[in-house]
Amino acid sequence: MPREAIQGRGLVGEIGERIASAHYGVELAPPSTPGYDLLDRDGRRVQVRTLRSTPENHRTTLGTPNEPYDVLFAVRLDEAFMPVAAIEVPNNVLAE
Repeated sequence: MPREAIQGRGLVGEIGERIASAHYGVELAPPSTPGYDLLDRDGRRVQVRTLRSTPENHRTTLGTPNEPYDVLFAVRLDEAFMPVAAIEVPNNVLAE
């Protein structure tokens, strides 16, 4: 398996980051980049948060995003790790 496939930060988060990377059409930032996971084509720092829900455990809490970032991209996965919903929220909206 290529090293790029799983970078060791957790399967759910890795899947969310790969979905975001495909959505924005850009590569991921290097692992452990403070505050963001990728730069979009406009140079915005995008932090990715991923929730995986099952019928027994419908997750609703993303936790507090880490600075610096410009946009939060949140994606929900179902029990089979398939994306079912996503939202992009600018940092200034979350700050309010």
